[in-house]
Amino acid sequence: MGKGAWQSVSRLGCGLLLLTLPIAFNPYALLPFEPVKATLLRWGVGLVALLVTAVALGPQGHRDLRTVQDKAPTPKRFQLWLPVIVVFGYGALLGVATGASTNVAQSLWGLSDRHGAVTTWALLLYFGLLYTSLTTVAQIEQQLLLALLAGVTVSSYGIAQFAGYDPFAWQSDSISSVHATLGRSNFLGAFLAVILPISVYLLARVLAVPSAHRRLFPALAAIVLLLPQMATLLFTQARAGWLAFGVGTTVAVSGFWWVQGRRQLWQLALSLCACWLLGYLLFVWFNQSPTSPAYQPVIVSSGASFAAQRDASIVHRWLIWRSTLTLLPGHWWWGYGPEMFVTVFQARFPAGTLYTGADAIVDDPHNLWLEQLMAVGLGGTLLFAALLAWFYSALLGMIGSAANRKSKQLAVTLLAAMSAYLTQAQFNPDVVTLSLLCWLLLACGFALRYGVVTS
Repeated sequence: MGKGAWQSVSRLGCGLLLLTLPIAFNPYALLPFEPVKATLLRWGVGLVALLVTAVALGPQGHRDLRTVQDKAPTPKRFQLWLPVIVVFGYGALLGVATGASTNVAQSLWGLSDRHGAVTTWALLLYFGLLYTSLTTVAQIEQQLLLALLAGVTVSSYGIAQFAGYDPFAWQSDSISSVHATLGRSNFLGAFLAVILPISVYLLARVLAVPSAHRRLFPALAAIVLLLPQMATLLFTQARAGWLAFGVGTTVAVSGFWWVQGRRQLWQLALSLCACWLLGYLLFVWFNQSPTSPAYQPVIVSSGASFAAQRDASIVHRWLIWRSTLTLLPGHWWWGYGPEMFVTVFQARFPAGTLYTGADAIVDDPHNLWLEQLMAVGLGGTLLFAALLAWFYSALLGMIGSAANRKSKQLAVTLLAAMSAYLTQAQFNPDVVTLSLLCWLLLACGFALRYGVVTS
């Protein structure tokens, strides 16, 4: 697509949103994290869309659009816009599911965390704005760098929490008190797991610099980018996050090895494997016996041992998944509508009847596909799954093609980060920050593959 002022506005607005949303919170609110992030997403995307529209409707915007239409042949033009068509088709199915819901207002606006159709539509609009504004590999890297900067900021706060220097007295029912600005330790762990492949990408890029710089830069990159994030991921005790990190880094290292060859990357592969093994051993030790005063979870007060609570959480996941499946017959096609899960689930399984404990009120299926089936039914779920499959197919095809090495490395990074996201999403509730990362990766991946990006 052509280079225009509206694209610059779109990239800037989406970048600022990506940088600020993960760290947004209101310590004085009853729910300090998720409602603030959802509100920021809605208003932020809406404002960016208005600014982009205003610039695009100007004289320069018309000239840029005519240039794009004249230069792109019809098949190419259709290919460029097809991801947007599919994504907005998913948004249309979301609207149908919302209209068919038994409580349209709740499904549209959400409950206390302000999830719902409006928030999801904001994410889809974010995808469209970003995808249509990315014109070079460097611009994709800039967006990923902003995500990484947010990750460094969040992990720094997490380390401060672990050390006992948090200025706020948070109340949380997560297994670890290290949650930074994400609200729960499992959300923080999942966020870092998705961000870490981007750090691996930057470290791989540093390893490719001329030999005169290799002695200093790789060490600094590893210390500044990888180690604090991995340490914070460890402190969260998030099992899903650690599993996602393992999957993401495995995909990243394997892909980089494929693209660049053993000669350049054996040091990176060995160092990451060593870090993964050491981190896993520390994770197991912390899981059995947390020692830091800042590490004590709030829910320990329930009387059960730490290990017993971890084991019980696995049982609870299975109960939630099996019980959710019993709600789907009769609602396979359209589901129940966004944000209707807690209402429907509590009507069938009132608090305390499924299991007892701090999570007796079940407000999320804790699984991406069950959440999709409940919210948008089989049609929307299949379309979303097809979009993800297309993403993987497109980038894998690019890695095996004659594209330049830099683009291949970037494709590997996007695949690794998406693999980490999908891994954690099988066990964790959906949150706005992680959803934003998902649509960021989709926008960057389709832009990289389908001619929007020019090197």
